[in-house]
Order: sequence, then structure tokens, then C-alpha cells
Amino acid sequence: MSKSIIRYNSDSGIPPEYRYENDYRNIPQKYLKNNIPQGRKMIKWAPFATMLQQFEELKKMIEKQTRVSRPSLSEDQLVELNSKLLMYMNRPEECVIHIFNEGYIQTLKGFIMEVNAEHKTLMFAVEDYLTIKNISLTDIISIE
Repeated sequence: MSKSIIRYNSDSGIPPEYRYENDYRNIPQKYLKNNIPQGRKMIKWAPFATMLQQFEELKKMIEKQTRVSRPSLSEDQLVELNSKLLMYMNRPEECVIHIFNEGYIQTLKGFIMEVNAEHKTLMFAVEDYLTIKNISLTDIISIE
């Protein structure tokens, strides 16, 4: 039998299935000793935080990479979108709308209040009814 290197609480009465486990992540915290050293945690990364401009540039680069281009909808998708829009306008039922917003696809859950055909906008009340958004009809990707 291999000897376990993990320190257990002697008074905790560790179950047999954890007695010979060598990986502490597989053992519940209540069976481990509390005085196990935790290491330096985030202190070891502190020297790298001195170049703030580098972190800002990396953050901008990552943000650029996650952007997507505006999806183009086919005629069939537009017809389906229009029918779902009319369906949710006529009955007060909660729906989920996916919209394109500045390079990202955003998901909103709430209720369709009104459609303004003249300005091609949609008044949408978010779940809590405290926030009402005006959404351009051209930005809507799908309605569920």
C-alpha cells in the first residue's frame, strides 16, 4: 500500500473512500487539516502588474478578437422573425430576443411593448419592467 501524503484531521473520522486518496482536491475540506500552507497565492504575480499599459493593450486585443460581424438574415429568417414579432406583440408573453450590439450578440429576456414602424424600432421591457429599451428592428437576429 502507498502511504498517503495528505494530512487529515484525526478527529474527523475520514471515510474509507478518501483514506488513500493522494489528490486533496478530491477530498472534502472538512476532512483536511486547516493548517496546511496555502502558498503565496497572488503575490507571485505582483511584479507583472507594474506594466499597466501592457495589460490595457492585452485587454483591448482580447476584446477585439471576441467581436463578431453582423449576421445576415435570409428572406425565410426575416419572415419567421416578423411572424414571431407579431405573435409576441398580440399576447403578453415573455420572450428572449437576440440582438446585434456593437460587435457582440446580446440576449435580452422580457416583453415586447410596442413596435414603431415609422422609426423601425421596438420598445422592449426587460424582465423587471424597470428598464425599457428601444431596439432597432435591423439589429434583431432572432426571437424565441
